[in-house]
Amino acid sequence: MKESPFLIETGSIFPTHSRNELLDVHTSVLIAAEYRRILYALTMPEYIEAWLRIPGAESIECRAEPRSVHNFRIHLSTTSALSQTIYGSCFFSRPNTITYLWDRTRMGSIAKSIVRMQLRGGTKMCALQLSHSGACARKQHDSYRMMWHDSLNALRTLMESTHTKLRHPLITDDRLMSRNW
Repeated sequence: MKESPFLIETGSIFPTHSRNELLDVHTSVLIAAEYRRILYALTMPEYIEAWLRIPGAESIECRAEPRSVHNFRIHLSTTSALSQTIYGSCFFSRPNTITYLWDRTRMGSIAKSIVRMQLRGGTKMCALQLSHSGACARKQHDSYRMMWHDSLNALRTLMESTHTKLRHPLITDDRLMSRNW
């Protein structure tokens, strides 16, 4: 498979000499499901909503942005009056790698970060390795770590519990693999 023209270079976005300490979050999970089903769940906003778990969020709505095939918006409702929005873009940066570029807004400020997920596996079992990096303060690190741990466990539960029940036609379609996000 040919490498995507949308390789993500993080050096210019998050320089190592940043005033904020960069704290990456790394986690992984084994999922007893087909590679393409997991890929579909990771890239379609309506499915991201089903497995994403963000601490403190009462509800999560994830929608594709109008007139864009790779941009999405995650709206978080919280117990406080302040809501949050994450603007994201999803790219296939390699045949087995999905990259989200996130702009998270809160109280008028924007925090940028990159989430990179690598899938390894086949028709019955996949390993998903996740790395979330960006301008993240130390106090946010634990929140992101908890979010991704809970989210990947929810993804695993969803994929394994629906292994034989859900069979979306695109999941087995090779066109999904060639889609540029």
